[in-house]
Amino acid sequence: LIPTEGQNAVPMQLQPATGQRASIVRVAVIESSRGVSVEIEDGSGGVHREPVGSDGNIEGAVLRGVLAIVDGFDDVQLDLTEVETGDGVVLLVTAIRGDQRSAGAAFVEYGRPFAVACSCVAALQDL
Repeated sequence: LIPTEGQNAVPMQLQPATGQRASIVRVAVIESSRGVSVEIEDGSGGVHREPVGSDGNIEGAVLRGVLAIVDGFDDVQLDLTEVETGDGVVLLVTAIRGDQRSAGAAFVEYGRPFAVACSCVAALQDL
């Protein structure tokens, strides 16, 4: 049962599933003559652009954009909370669907919109 050169050394049933876990690789806030939008790129190369409303809520646009990227979460309620720690600011997203709840968190290291997206993805993956 030694794999030949052309075969994968790890049996198919033991390989990690692909395409099941969403990841965020880029979040950009774009200002143009048409208004402000948030552009989110996922790990598979898909890009979603979400307009920022007239209220200027960039974080809300990021949350809506992540929901659009991650399929199957149309009926989820999201809440964003900021927590100050000794090591920096942590953004906590709670996701609620029916009687299920989960949370995801990320430190603000590079930019706040990116941390919002990463914590939202983490919350959705555990829901």
